Amino acid sequence: MEADFNFHNKLIFGKRMLDLARANNIIPGEQFSEQQSTAEDGSWDKILQADISRQLRLAMCITSEDAANCYDRINHAIMALVYLALGVPVGSIVAMLLTIQLMKFFLRTGWGESSRFIGGNILMIMMGLCQGNGAAPASWLVLSSLLVRILRRMGYGTRVKAPISRVFLDIVGVLFVDDTDLMIMDECIRSPYDLWSESQEACTAWGKLLIATGGTLKPEKCFYYMIDYEWQEDGSWQMIDMVDTPALTVPLPDGSAARIDQLPATEAKKTLGVWTNPAGTCSKQLEVIREVTEKWTNRLAAGRLPAKWAWVSYFHQLWAKIRYGLGTNSSSVAELQAEEAEGGGLRKQVFKMLPFLNVNRHIKCGWRHLHSTFGGIGLRQLLVETVIARLNLFIQHYRTPSLLGKKLTISLEALQLEAGFNCCPLSMPFQPMGPLTTHCWCR
Repeated sequence: MEADFNFHNKLIFGKRMLDLARANNIIPGEQFSEQQSTAEDGSWDKILQADISRQLRLAMCITSEDAANCYDRINHAIMALVYLALGVPVGSIVAMLLTIQLMKFFLRTGWGESSRFIGGNILMIMMGLCQGNGAAPASWLVLSSLLVRILRRMGYGTRVKAPISRVFLDIVGVLFVDDTDLMIMDECIRSPYDLWSESQEACTAWGKLLIATGGTLKPEKCFYYMIDYEWQEDGSWQMIDMVDTPALTVPLPDGSAARIDQLPATEAKKTLGVWTNPAGTCSKQLEVIREVTEKWTNRLAAGRLPAKWAWVSYFHQLWAKIRYGLGTNSSSVAELQAEEAEGGGLRKQVFKMLPFLNVNRHIKCGWRHLHSTFGGIGLRQLLVETVIARLNLFIQHYRTPSLLGKKLTISLEALQLEAGFNCCPLSMPFQPMGPLTTHCWCR
């Protein structure tokens, strides 16, 4: 797009329209592509959701629904109404949408530009907002926010109260651009059929709302977890997958419905760049960290970088990739220490990479992770970095009115009741009650 035209779109739609939407609280807390939110926050939200389900023993369904070509399928008639509702001038709306509708698209390759084109026909106008349009992200943000509010008004989502402070949580799911996770969990749901019925209705409603705005879902990229809990004879509980209910389906533009896959609660899936599952296990995250480290080490060995640049790559390439999502990891101290203990996966890779960093590989382990200020090598330690990342998340969201702050409060209060403390559980020693409580991020 021409630079002046794109600047107009960014200023009017990406700046002024969004400022007005924020000032009127139109953008809901479920949007994690909004300012002061990150994709990592969205992944952490799902982890806390699963933690609350396990702590309160509430049946839950999480449906991951991926929209197809969200920017390129937006219907201009619906989008224009949203613009008008947000106070965008008619002239700016016409200037952007009419230009896209009559735009001529040429194909450019290494052999040159094509002489033929598509578009430019007033009888066959083009829809969508185009990739690279400065108004496209803001437009999808306000449009999907409208859909979230419609879904909440229809009564779908998660509704839970904190057991002590009675903080009320009302959330539809997690959205980050075209990735949507619908969360169905309610104390009023009494049977597996009730959970399945509400989850199916929510999937159908979300899919039809997308179709009404010009979009659609990708069934091959959609999946869901549906979990419940069974009490054992010895008084313990066990998480189970609801496999006796029919498979969930999503609507398609042609009027048909497509089945989506149900995954076991212990199977991790990568969403928003982080591997998560409702069971709360992080073995897949640790496995990915080992694979990333091994791949980087092998490339370092093949590339023959000077030691100075190998250190730069270590800090700004390897650990920049490992650090993303590290705060969401709820592995125990023993599991994290085992990765760098004798025979651990990361220990082997560190032993292999040390010569390329111009360090004797037989140096004692204590010196490897000691900061260079104190005469050590200065390698990053997984346990320390994980604790730092988790503390950052906790300090950022604890006691805040955001949805993440509410979920953190509910999880902490459930932990307090389960352990039987009369104060915040984080102020008490982990032993002897800690190992007896439900595994969760807060523990």
